[in-house]
Amino acid sequence: SFHQVFSQTFGFSSLYVPTLDTWLLYMSAIDDLNNPCTTFKIPDDSVLVLVLDHAEHLKARAMVQYVALIECLSWINWQRLNQGQKPLFSLAFKP
Repeated sequence: SFHQVFSQTFGFSSLYVPTLDTWLLYMSAIDDLNNPCTTFKIPDDSVLVLVLDHAEHLKARAMVQYVALIECLSWINWQRLNQGQKPLFSLAFKP
């Protein structure tokens, strides 16, 4: 599932609850070296490129999750820009 993939990929802590609010919290903190939410960290001033394999298949099969992923990562980036920080995420779509 969506939450399992992200939890495994980014090493979310055992306290992770598979909700959109928790996902946003964990993904927003992925560059905070002092935050224990994830074992994966983005180095300072870096952008993490998330590559979506089979993006068209995901879009056709799970449109709600597809749109939510795009909108949520955009929201995280927008919040950071509003705080004078650099965006964290970029998306690449593989057919």
